[in-house]
Amino acid sequence: MRKFTVAIGVMIGAMAVFTMFFMVNFGRETGREEAMLARLDAAIGLPFHVTEEEAPPEDAVPVITAETLITHEYYNPDTDGFYKVTGNAAPILVGKTEEDTALFFADWTLVSFDVANVHLRQNRGIQTRGYIIGAHNGYIAVFYDNGTTGIKELTARPVAALAEEEQKRLAEGIEVRGNEELMRALEDFGS
Repeated sequence: MRKFTVAIGVMIGAMAVFTMFFMVNFGRETGREEAMLARLDAAIGLPFHVTEEEAPPEDAVPVITAETLITHEYYNPDTDGFYKVTGNAAPILVGKTEEDTALFFADWTLVSFDVANVHLRQNRGIQTRGYIIGAHNGYIAVFYDNGTTGIKELTARPVAALAEEEQKRLAEGIEVRGNEELMRALEDFGS
């Protein structure tokens, strides 16, 4: 008789769990699904329900994330071609939309923009510009040296990772002329 009572109890429990599962998954319009899910989870001791991952709205504007790869395509006057440098987005770029990015890199052509990759190409008409390599928000940055305000490029390389002597040089500002000299100087900080 005791086995029969236990079997009946197990069946009633199973039916209750099934009923709650059914009500949660097919009775969402009642607005009580959260309470039912909590009771169902408590009754069986672990999460029993399956949740649907919330998809981003279809009209969501893509933004740069920490995982976004940024490709800078530099002009090489010797070959009259371009070469590419790709790296992770600097923290200051995270959250920027396509429009924000185009404004931030005003002297660059925004070739493509999506959450995974941003491709920028240097405009050919600015090859003889002077630049100052310095620091901005704790990262190595390249500033224009011809009265133009703004940042030409912000790297993902933190200033704090550099030797003290290099940090002092950045604080004073390192003047470079042209893109070739700029690239050599940035490569020196990258190693």
